[in-house]
Amino acid sequence: MFKADEAEAAAAELAKGRRRLGCFSVCLTLVAIVFVVNVFTDIKARVFPPPTPRPAPPSPTPTPDPFTKMTSMEHLGEAKTRVQAWKYESAKRHLAAIPATAAESRGASRMREDIERAEKADRVETEKAAQVTGAKNRKAKAEEMETLFLKQGIDMKVRASGPFNTTLTFEWILIGRPWVFKFYEDSPEMQKTFRDAGFKKIVFLDGHDFGVSYTSK
Repeated sequence: MFKADEAEAAAAELAKGRRRLGCFSVCLTLVAIVFVVNVFTDIKARVFPPPTPRPAPPSPTPTPDPFTKMTSMEHLGEAKTRVQAWKYESAKRHLAAIPATAAESRGASRMREDIERAEKADRVETEKAAQVTGAKNRKAKAEEMETLFLKQGIDMKVRASGPFNTTLTFEWILIGRPWVFKFYEDSPEMQKTFRDAGFKKIVFLDGHDFGVSYTSK
């Protein structure tokens, strides 16, 4: 009986000791974690220091704009020089600086009209050049597509025609409704490709009695 009590007391003491050791281990672990975090924070601050803010650059000393000091006659002369060099926007800026009450305002008005006519003519020429370039590109695209079909063993005739080659025609003996539906109607991507290339009308023919056309929108 006496020995059993002693064993029970010894077990209780051992359990208390284990609990104390467990608390001590937890405390030691927390201390170690805090220490490591502090050390890492210090290392990070040393290795990756925050950027030093740059001082703001000194404000530039404002310089007077010579444009504001020009007379109406000088503005008119500068505008004429720029018109001769096709610098229309710069010329219009000088003309806008001439007051309506100035003696040079009449000459400025005539020059504005000349600039408007010149700009309109430039736009027309630019549009014509773009149309010619687009027509060449569309013809080249049609020839390229025909070559690609031939390489796949398909005797497809592809041609660009009409004003500025804006009509694209596909002709093949096996073309029919299912083929057209699969190739064009059910393919928004193909429709967009032709539209972006500048084709306004797409035609499909079998060379006999089948034919269908679409207007590109």
